[in-house]
Amino acid sequence: MLDSDVAMLYHYETKNVNNAVKRNIDRFPERFCFQLTEEELEIMRSQIVTTSKLEDNKYRSKKYLPYVFTEQGIAMLSGILKSEVAVQVSIKIMDAFVEMRKFISINKRLFEKVISIKTNIQNIDIQKFNKEYPILKVARTNKFHDRFIVIDNKEMYHLGASIKDLGKKCFGINKIEDMKTIEKIINL
Repeated sequence: MLDSDVAMLYHYETKNVNNAVKRNIDRFPERFCFQLTEEELEIMRSQIVTTSKLEDNKYRSKKYLPYVFTEQGIAMLSGILKSEVAVQVSIKIMDAFVEMRKFISINKRLFEKVISIKTNIQNIDIQKFNKEYPILKVARTNKFHDRFIVIDNKEMYHLGASIKDLGKKCFGINKIEDMKTIEKIINL
């Protein structure tokens, strides 16, 4: 949990939570509490639809990067923050962590099955594509969500849909003409 979220739940100011941690730093190894890097904060901002919470507070300054608390860090905070609200909130947060752990444990096989089915479908799509277009090579990477077609390492096209939809649905195909971009993507 972000320090600002913890502070809000405990009815503390963020700086007071962080100061309490700093005064008791020996109780907070990195597996309990750590500070985000600038890069991690940017990734987080790009993943959150509404970033007004991050934009409106002190995190706009690179000087004040947020702290993140793990389950163990939240438990440790409960022994440091002494207000009645903090005690009750700590109990509720720990209960929530226990319930999340139970849910993940109970549904572990289901999650594994879903991942397996998704992987199998992707492999079948690539096999079908390669049968229909045998001179083309399909390469997979986790670097992009989008799909690209590269011809002879010289021409590159961005596809607005999955390869499995080629010829079935209407979508955009755009030629990328910037050689630096093409080389960068090809070399990933």
